[in-house]
Amino acid sequence: MDDPIDITSPRWMDTTRMLVGILLIFLLGLTVIKVQSIIAPLILVVVMIFVVRPLAIRVHDFLGVRWGVSLALVYFLLLLVGVLGASELGAALVAQGADLVRLAQEFVANPPDILAQLPFAAWIPQNLNLQTLIQQGIGMLQPVLGSMGTVVGSVFGTAASAIGWLMFVLVVSYFMLLDLQPTTGWSAVKLVPQPYQNDMQQLGQRLSRIWQGFLFGQGLLFLLTVVIVTILLSLLGVPNPLALGLLSGLARFVPYVGPTIVWLLIFIVALTQPDPLFGMSSLFYAILVVVIQFLIDIAFDNIVAPRLFGQVLGVHPAGVLVTAIASVLIIGPVGLLVAAPMLATIIQVGRYLLRKLFDASGKDWTDRYTVSDLLPRERETTETKSAIEARTARLSSRPTPLRTVEERD
Repeated sequence: MDDPIDITSPRWMDTTRMLVGILLIFLLGLTVIKVQSIIAPLILVVVMIFVVRPLAIRVHDFLGVRWGVSLALVYFLLLLVGVLGASELGAALVAQGADLVRLAQEFVANPPDILAQLPFAAWIPQNLNLQTLIQQGIGMLQPVLGSMGTVVGSVFGTAASAIGWLMFVLVVSYFMLLDLQPTTGWSAVKLVPQPYQNDMQQLGQRLSRIWQGFLFGQGLLFLLTVVIVTILLSLLGVPNPLALGLLSGLARFVPYVGPTIVWLLIFIVALTQPDPLFGMSSLFYAILVVVIQFLIDIAFDNIVAPRLFGQVLGVHPAGVLVTAIASVLIIGPVGLLVAAPMLATIIQVGRYLLRKLFDASGKDWTDRYTVSDLLPRERETTETKSAIEARTARLSSRPTPLRTVEERD
């Protein structure tokens, strides 16, 4: 009788694993470079998944229907709201946006003489022409504002392409959500080797918490900003309040730079207002409007945003700004909107990889994004044991106090 044939697959050697890993990284980088134009839609697919899934779970639990039916209902409601919103506000928003670009371009081309009467004009040396300095300063903005008109004019020309990418995002996200069941989770985790499935499950939960918290908090913050700024600017009589309100909401995604650009645009629009509120001078009216906008931003940054986000992201605004600039250069405007969760994702994945490089356990993850947290926990444990042993030695070396007669008895 012949011996049974051993059909067990042999294990790869460490050298083979290293070579295959390097090859996979090279192929992944080459793929990203070649399909760079599709990265932004894929990020929108991820955003759509994190937005739709919680809503679909609520519909699934409330109606008791199948998971696919719940997804279809949520997608139908989102499309209905989008179509109604575009039909009601789209035309007004495009008109106000075009008028805002026109006002900014006219201001840059012909700045009003009132700028030469600003309070700090007395601080300028007499041999310098303030009007010339103003012309040179705002002349640097002409390429930016000139490109704004090109962008607005090209919106209608790219409408068909935008609709095509929108359908791509909806279809891909829908079929991916079909696999992401509300109770069993994503079956793609099973493709990972068994010893690492728990790690991937934990990492996926952390990333889900980051993206869902960001999308919920930032989405609500965006809507509140747009509504409040639009209403206040309308009451103050500022032209194009809807466009400025939308820009104020988008500025929440880019720390420091975004609000500064909005303040400048609001100042320009208010300064060119032919009939300021309550008969005020144009300069005082423009300063008043900018101060009110500044107070709104301060209130959102220090009161509203901490209550919406809490410690979900835990990233520094300066890091978000750098990530936003890099993301825009790599994947376009979409990177500007998701810079914060992308940075938090990179930190989480980087911390996991560093822990594995130091042979640490995935259970040692913490929610603090500091350099000390990236150190291996074994070193911390060794230092802790050494401190305990030293403290015990000091205590044992102390002389035992003499007991009284009553204590001995």
